[in-house]
Amino acid sequence: MKLIIAFFLTLSLYAAEMQNDKNLDLDVLKPKHDRAKVAMNNWLDGNFGLKPYKTNYILPYGIQENKYDSFTSDDYINVEAELQVSFKLQVAKDFFNLDERYFFSYTHRAFWQIYTESSPFRETNYSPEVFVVIPINDESIFKLRSVQLAYAHTSNGQGESHDKTLYTYHYQDPLNQSRSLNMLYAKLTFQHDTLVTDLEVIHRMKENIENDDNPSILYYIGFAELKLNYFLGDHMMTLKGRLSPYSEKGSVEYTHSYPAINDTYFYLKVFSGYGESLIDYDKHISKASFGFSFSR
Repeated sequence: MKLIIAFFLTLSLYAAEMQNDKNLDLDVLKPKHDRAKVAMNNWLDGNFGLKPYKTNYILPYGIQENKYDSFTSDDYINVEAELQVSFKLQVAKDFFNLDERYFFSYTHRAFWQIYTESSPFRETNYSPEVFVVIPINDESIFKLRSVQLAYAHTSNGQGESHDKTLYTYHYQDPLNQSRSLNMLYAKLTFQHDTLVTDLEVIHRMKENIENDDNPSILYYIGFAELKLNYFLGDHMMTLKGRLSPYSEKGSVEYTHSYPAINDTYFYLKVFSGYGESLIDYDKHISKASFGFSFSR
């Protein structure tokens, strides 16, 4: 895992340095006053490198069929808020003359029991990624538009919390709340008119079985994902399915967004299956949430 991260970092930084050298050669030809104006306008307009990655949203109201009971000691109700912040940063491009782009990304997702007396955050998931997107101009019947190759880490930030004196393996301890997943994935994106289809295949990186908090996680959340993104006028609808062929478990998620004002959208999300959050990856949840999104 460390070697993969180091490879992406080295490759991205080297390509970024090459791009910076090109930009510097052009910048020295411009008057300093012009460069100052460009820098000032970028600062005033907020034109920085961070861009939305996954959907950014705040869902003040989400309800599921039953109470959240991952841990019986927690007095959680079946109504809560949910929010997600996700951004990406392009660090380099065109290293192999394929017009490919290299990114870092971070996604922060929180489940907030805002309607209880103490209003705790029930679960928080942290997901950094490094990935490369290779554009494809496929004019065949398949209409392949891009290939994305990535390394991703997801965890709930709980750290090691099991009792080694009682349990050899982390996952055996019923009080262990730590969950994590390190994986490689490949995603193919196809476009047919206003329908964009994403097909993703996941490979989990091996961990020491004694330290693995959730060895069966992919048997619940699935090894592959199919997502349909359909645009109809101002509406955007998505349907996402995940499946594990070994256990026949997985999930289905539907979202619908419509412009509200400026860059804000009404946002509906319906989920049914496993893996809504890391802490509940092996619990079947059916849930509907409503609120606002700030990107699509």
